[in-house]
Amino acid sequence: MEKKTIKAIKIMRDNLHKDLIQLEKEMKQKQKDLFNANRFHKTA
Repeated sequence: MEKKTIKAIKIMRDNLHKDLIQLEKEMKQKQKDLFNANRFHKTA
């Protein structure tokens, strides 16, 4: 029983970590898009 619980927790933690990495990528992309939009605004 305990081994299964530990394994489940590890899987959940790994998934959370993957989600965090994905979120970070999306945030960086959004920041880049915003930065480019602002720069485009200033030059236009």
